[in-house]
Amino acid sequence: MENYIHALTLGKEIIVVGDLNCDLLKPDSPEAMTLLDFCTSVNQTQLIKEPTRVTETSSSLIDIIMTSNVSLVENHVVALSHISDHYLIYASLKLKMLKPPPSYKCVRSYKNYKPDSFLADSQPIPWYDISIMDDANVMLDHFSERFLHVMETHASVKTVRIKHRSCPFLSTEIRELMQYRNNLLKTARSTKLATDWEMYRKLRKEVKSKLRDAEREYVRKELEHSHNTNSKWKIIKNCIPRKESTQQIYTKDMKEVANEFNQFFSSVGRRVSEDCTPLIELYNLPASPTSVLLAVAESQNFSFVSVSCGEVRRTVMEFQSNKAPGHDKVRMSTIKDALPCILPVITDIINRSLQTSVFPSAWKISEVIPLLKEGDHEVANNNRPLSLLPATSKICERVALNQLTSYIRAKRNA
Repeated sequence: MENYIHALTLGKEIIVVGDLNCDLLKPDSPEAMTLLDFCTSVNQTQLIKEPTRVTETSSSLIDIIMTSNVSLVENHVVALSHISDHYLIYASLKLKMLKPPPSYKCVRSYKNYKPDSFLADSQPIPWYDISIMDDANVMLDHFSERFLHVMETHASVKTVRIKHRSCPFLSTEIRELMQYRNNLLKTARSTKLATDWEMYRKLRKEVKSKLRDAEREYVRKELEHSHNTNSKWKIIKNCIPRKESTQQIYTKDMKEVANEFNQFFSSVGRRVSEDCTPLIELYNLPASPTSVLLAVAESQNFSFVSVSCGEVRRTVMEFQSNKAPGHDKVRMSTIKDALPCILPVITDIINRSLQTSVFPSAWKISEVIPLLKEGDHEVANNNRPLSLLPATSKICERVALNQLTSYIRAKRNA
């Protein structure tokens, strides 16, 4: 019943089939009245009206088909059966494969982007006055406003339709052969002549051979022009057969689904805390973990220290240029292109964050992508969030990580 109610809340079509051992030919019996009342309360319609079990002395309707949507059922039948004393009941459904709606995403268009022009337009921007500000949040807001203004000129944000994976190895000759093959198949099906079928099979074999040769040659050239292990593996991975993934279709409005997922993911911590409270009270556990404070010399305590422009530069260059961007759609490669201009101000923002122990709010805003774990993809609990953070936040995180890692290694080796 719990699963039934859950399916109702998701707007799912529900069909119940089975032997309930409740004779509906006797509507005044307590069992029949209970079942009919149940159908009314859960918005179900019982379709079978004929006896489903007939003997020499009696007949009863105990095999039923119930549905929440009568228009979904094209017809229902009670068929004679010689292998059981119950008749066979079945229904034909009007099932239609839902066509996935077009998928769109917001990206920055780098079609006319030129690194040299972007760097030239970034140089006149007065970045220096940001460094004299005291608040890391204010510093980051001013930096983002000016940087994104230049970005919009060279690589504006656009909404594009997601297309299927292209086949760059398909030449005009192969496409024409494929069209000719399709025409031969239509002809063979129409005439049903052995000669037409033979022509079709011969051309089909030729098309397959040319496709394999073209793809093999394309992959060979791509591997020759790749200069690192990651790019080579990416090419090889595209050649390996993999399980076909289907685009997920949501029955509700996409904005409504997004709000539900956002509410769920943003309240996970609070719900876990609430679930733990009864256990704490039941077993009389401390509300917070106890810890033993050790007396440590002031010189041994860990604290973040300011970093130089050179260290920030090395940190930035360690990142892969194709890292997924955050909600601002700014690539790490773009940060690298403008680094000669923005390196001092980025360093100052990071140092202000480390000195004041404040991680700017704008760096906490992420674009969350739900990844299905298992089960119904429309249930938020069946998904795990993948958070995409701004590129500049990753630089600050890496700087802090490097300092903490160095401290731990030094203490471990001491």
